[in-house]
Amino acid sequence: MKNGGANNLIIDGNNLLYRIFWTNNFKLDEANSPGQVFLFLRSLKSYVDKFQSKKIYCTWDKKLEWPSTNFRSEVITVEYKANRDNDKFKDVHEYSEKIQEIISLLGVHNMYPLRMEADDLMAWLASHLPGDSVIVTTDKDLLQTISIDTKIYSPIKKKIVTLQNFEEYTGVSKDQYLNYRAITGDKSDNIPGIPRYGLARFKKLDLTKLTEEQQTVYDRNLKLMDLSTGYDYYPDEVPVYEEQLNNCKTNKSNHKKFIEEAKKLNMWSIVRNYSSWRESFNNNENIINIINKAIKNAKNRI
Repeated sequence: MKNGGANNLIIDGNNLLYRIFWTNNFKLDEANSPGQVFLFLRSLKSYVDKFQSKKIYCTWDKKLEWPSTNFRSEVITVEYKANRDNDKFKDVHEYSEKIQEIISLLGVHNMYPLRMEADDLMAWLASHLPGDSVIVTTDKDLLQTISIDTKIYSPIKKKIVTLQNFEEYTGVSKDQYLNYRAITGDKSDNIPGIPRYGLARFKKLDLTKLTEEQQTVYDRNLKLMDLSTGYDYYPDEVPVYEEQLNNCKTNKSNHKKFIEEAKKLNMWSIVRNYSSWRESFNNNENIINIINKAIKNAKNRI
């Protein structure tokens, strides 16, 4: 699409929700407040307007269990994400259901992994959806998904990352990115790297000359970070994604109910500017249907 747009807009729902919650200093009893819902909706609309996408997907970690357990915490022996306050994350996670309900009224497709994580699902969507895609996230793991048809938008840095500016953005080439992450680790997920290795030392590193201990760390981290690894453990994951995608075909927007929900939550700025919201979330297929209906009515009057 022109002007940096994309056919598919993939939103990291958890990532956006947590950024809104923590950066605005919401208390846990305010997590389902109109303020948080409004900020999520406003951010979502800004991404839709920016990329003019036909299809909008919002991914979430699975609904019924938090923290999510999968091969990263069960199969691989490392304290994966053990540095996080799971009680706080659980509370915020539970409050996301109201947001999921409301954005579905705008025609946004909520999608959930079965045993894996939303990161894995986003990577799969980007490689399987027809047309080009943009993933909105601040999660560095998703940078590995960048390809000719997939780019990343970082809402904090307000930067679109593509194959063309990948090395400028990360410091390493796309081919070396996973190796770099496996060597240096990821503090945000409590994944330790090889001690005293950063970008400068990595660039001088010969991966064929790792010590036995370094090789163990590298192999473990590669399994943790590679978003294609999990399907070896869970071959039934992809059919779940495919079923959800198929169900998306029947997921229609309901703008009337959306406005009713906005009124209930006292989101009056949305109600007052409803025409702008309707325009943003009317994809091309809806517009075509409206045009065809108008043409048909005109012909009937002749």
